Amino acid sequence: MKDLLGNELEPYGMALEKGKIKELAIAIGDDNPIFYSLESAKDAGYDGIPVPCTFLQIIDYHGGYGFQEKMEVCWQSGGEKG
Repeated sequence: MKDLLGNELEPYGMALEKGKIKELAIAIGDDNPIFYSLESAKDAGYDGIPVPCTFLQIIDYHGGYGFQEKMEVCWQSGGEKG
């Protein structure tokens, strides 16, 4: 597994509607107002409503590299299978 450290994947982005951010915050029980209010987010120093860190764990369900694709990139760059 240490062979995989330092491998980089191509960055990707996706548009996310602020209502979905609110739904995720509600689902995970995060009541931080930065996820519900643009004014609160801007007061906290954000340009817009940020996504909860949990979103980074679920982004694969919406686009970008899936788990298998990530592993294939790692294997192609010298990591061990299995």
